[in-house]
Amino acid sequence: MSIAIWKPLPLLIPNNLESGRGKSQRSFGFIHMSKSKNVNFNGELVNAKVLEELRDNFNTMDILDALDVIDSIRSRVCDLEDMRRDFFLLHGQAHALINGDFSDSGGKEDYTIWELADEIETDIGEWAEGLRKIARMLDKLVMLVPEEEYDDEDE
Repeated sequence: MSIAIWKPLPLLIPNNLESGRGKSQRSFGFIHMSKSKNVNFNGELVNAKVLEELRDNFNTMDILDALDVIDSIRSRVCDLEDMRRDFFLLHGQAHALINGDFSDSGGKEDYTIWELADEIETDIGEWAEGLRKIARMLDKLVMLVPEEEYDDEDE
């Protein structure tokens, strides 16, 4: 038999959503907490212990911040002409330098091979770090997977 504990859960309810003012009112909703390993949230079970840990140290704004990383990547990658051009130019320079074919080095104006490679590497490195950060944040939410629970009779 589990003991029910009612714990307040702060919810943000937007005012004037159509007007875009973005103001919020603080309201309280409740999740039924019990001594079981899982709790019911929106009709689904989540891990109670992980939920408590997330309430103490998870900032939900990290989810929205992830969109900034995605938008940054999208702005450069979706402009495929720039990205593809840079890789073709880098290939042309590398081919000329490494294979000794100087007929068409494919150089980018005012960029040496190492500057062009550095520019591309910097972009990709920043994206990779941003994506690793997003993956770590998402992993915390994945941990909400419910634990298996067995009735005392089954053990």
